[in-house]
Amino acid sequence: MKRNTAGVREKFPAGRSADEFALAESGLGLNQQMPPQLPALTVTEEIPESRLARRSLQKRVSRQTAQIENLLAEMEAFSYTLAHDMRAPLRTMHGYAELLLERHGDRIDGEIRDFIQRIKAGSERLDTLVQDVLKYSRISRTEVDLQPVQLERLVREMIAEYPLFRPPNAEIEINAPLLPVRGHEGFLTQCISNILNNAIKFVPPGTQPHISISTKAVGSSVQLSFADNGIGIAPKDHRRIFGIFQRVHGPRHFEGTGIGLAIVHRAAERMGGQVGVKSTPGKGSRFWLQLPRA
Repeated sequence: MKRNTAGVREKFPAGRSADEFALAESGLGLNQQMPPQLPALTVTEEIPESRLARRSLQKRVSRQTAQIENLLAEMEAFSYTLAHDMRAPLRTMHGYAELLLERHGDRIDGEIRDFIQRIKAGSERLDTLVQDVLKYSRISRTEVDLQPVQLERLVREMIAEYPLFRPPNAEIEINAPLLPVRGHEGFLTQCISNILNNAIKFVPPGTQPHISISTKAVGSSVQLSFADNGIGIAPKDHRRIFGIFQRVHGPRHFEGTGIGLAIVHRAAERMGGQVGVKSTPGKGSRFWLQLPRA
């Protein structure tokens, strides 16, 4: 059967092919060439200048990071040395103040006695501050070897050894069993001690401190919690209290140096963990320490 192409031929003028007709209709003309096709760049190809710039940036970042780490190490060493050397003159001040009161107390009038007592109390507060700075520096400088730690054993031993953690000073409840963690026992002892001391200190007048200690599994970690019946902390201060020298209450209301929770925060970081708090003013607080599970 012969194919009828008459209808097709009518669409193109005589002597013009379909391609020629398409060029004419597009406006390119027979003497114009199609634009050359650009070579495609693959994703895996990298311009040499870009590769060199990236390497240069990486070297510069590594160099600056090393400089910052060295500077921080020097600052920690300086603070440790300064704090250590400050203790000698403080002990001298405190010692002479005590000698004056012991040897010449009967010949000292009330105003001078008050001055000497202020010198003694001031030197004691500053010595406590220096000791806390030394603790913070030691945590930053000490090599950390993480080992399995039985939290329940550690907490029970601490309560047995420290009278402050037992009635009538405080009522501490252990929700056994406490899950084991991987950590540094010395750092953990410091963390638990600081949190318990704060829970006992920051309570309304006439209130016996009550602390409930518990653990729960959180993925591959363990969260150790300390729920208390203290005065509570405003939400705006929840992060600030873990900074060094940060205090929510003045020394006239509650004694302290403002370093205790900074030590907890730093120790948790060195053990690969985290620390935090949930609290409402007047409704107590729940401090938590999260560490790898043993």
